[in-house]
Amino acid sequence: MAKKNKNSGFLNEKKQGKIRGLLKTVDQTTLKIQEADQISKIEITNPSLQEILQQLEQGECTLFFYKITDGSLRRMRCTLEGVNPVASKYNRTGTVVIWDLDANEWRSCYANRVFKLIRNEKTDIQ
Repeated sequence: MAKKNKNSGFLNEKKQGKIRGLLKTVDQTTLKIQEADQISKIEITNPSLQEILQQLEQGECTLFFYKITDGSLRRMRCTLEGVNPVASKYNRTGTVVIWDLDANEWRSCYANRVFKLIRNEKTDIQ
């Protein structure tokens, strides 16, 4: 039987199991966020760049995305509300430049790597 190329695009069972586990973790994290304050939330799956920017400008969001370097899952609490614009050296085509609330630093991610966005409605009232 011929050996499959690592980059053939087919996922072996181990990688499929890892992805299922990551998605389960994302769903559990989403539930924990929702249970924490019982406030209505906006949840968008596979958001566009415009949707991401619109939600970030309205308040605190949690983005779930895959890192481009190693494909690992990343969860980031971030916003664009009330922050000064970032220097242009961080802006690249197809990226979202955001303020990371946990690191208190500017970060960026590719919009097409974001697979879930959650925004807490409570941040609009505070």
